[in-house]
Amino acid sequence: MSSPYSWFNSKAGPRKGAIVREDGSLVHLDYTNRADTVKVRETTDRIGMVNLTPRDGKWGGTARSRVHAGTVWVRDHDSAEDAAAELLAKLQAEVDAETALTADPVAHLERELETHDWYSAMFDSYGTTLAGDRHWGEVRDLLAQVPVETARALFAKHAPADHVCPV
Repeated sequence: MSSPYSWFNSKAGPRKGAIVREDGSLVHLDYTNRADTVKVRETTDRIGMVNLTPRDGKWGGTARSRVHAGTVWVRDHDSAEDAAAELLAKLQAEVDAETALTADPVAHLERELETHDWYSAMFDSYGTTLAGDRHWGEVRDLLAQVPVETARALFAKHAPADHVCPV
């Protein structure tokens, strides 16, 4: 049976890496040592990974965004600690930007109208329909928080012509 990190054991793959924990500390890994996979399973407060790229000798890594469903990337660092610090800084910057956006109901409403799936109810997937309904509830709550004229103007700007503004 192969290790979960056996794909790293090619000539091109990294040999060293580290788990980035929430407090900024690192759990160093040696991908050629299969016993290090236990460290991955035992580290419950991990937020990302950084790896040493053998090709250029630089550290880079990834973490799941705390704000959206994407990934945050860093690269070209001289040490695992530097890569981890930038990763944590990027994650915090996303949280700060989201906090600032949600503090302004008009800007928050505009973003939610831009990203709303207007036809989610037409999908065969119940999960898609449910997610669309949930998001529409959030949009309706935001519509109620802004002045009616502003809400109608933003709705007209972003909604398809066959939808009517609920306020």
